[in-house]
Amino acid sequence: MTLRAEIQPYTDGDGLISCQLSNGIWRTSDNGPLFTSEYFILLKENHEFLFTDIHDYTSLIDSCMTRPGCLSRAPDDQGQEAPDDYIGVLGCCHFLGITSIPRSIFIYGLKHLGNFNNKSAWTFTGESFLWRMPQLIFLSYLGTGFWFLYPLMIPLAFYTALVIASSCMNTPISDSNARHLAWFLVIGTQKSFLCRLASKIWWKRLRKHYGDEGLRAVDKIYFKDHPFIRYQINKWEMGGYL
Repeated sequence: MTLRAEIQPYTDGDGLISCQLSNGIWRTSDNGPLFTSEYFILLKENHEFLFTDIHDYTSLIDSCMTRPGCLSRAPDDQGQEAPDDYIGVLGCCHFLGITSIPRSIFIYGLKHLGNFNNKSAWTFTGESFLWRMPQLIFLSYLGTGFWFLYPLMIPLAFYTALVIASSCMNTPISDSNARHLAWFLVIGTQKSFLCRLASKIWWKRLRKHYGDEGLRAVDKIYFKDHPFIRYQINKWEMGGYL
């Protein structure tokens, strides 16, 4: 079996990946963009990636944009999006080398002062002000090609590296959600030297807490039963992210 074959029953009617059985009929998750991003990352890590997958992933994420750069949980969903899907999508884009989506998110954030309100572009709320998380600013900036802004991003690079290095230090082992999101941040910031160094600390702590199972143990808690568990790969098994 392959991941591509095993994931079919977990694909919903919008083409997004779910954490539960969907069989292409209904939406069973509020984090379709996040799980879809994990799926395409694992395709590449397991050498199942096809040349059409970049187009397929980009099309799926574009279909979830309320407005260019403003992500929603599913196509035509006007509910407020949370930071987790943004972190997943941006992490996957940087891992796959996609620049169009991070650029649109970063530009949207600049134009709207970090406010990503799905219902009304200029209505500010605590939930919609996603750039309250400085690491999300840096993650959306990476890969945009706006090198003239790099001096302004240096403090954010230090902050993001600190977030990665300290992530889940005192988090109970049963809390898989925090580690799942941290993994997206780790693989999405490998273009930053500081974040690469910080990720070594994160991987070492992950192995200390979960042993050689690492991310597979995290996914077993997070998903209970899902193809991702069988195809997840740890850094020490693949020589790290390039």
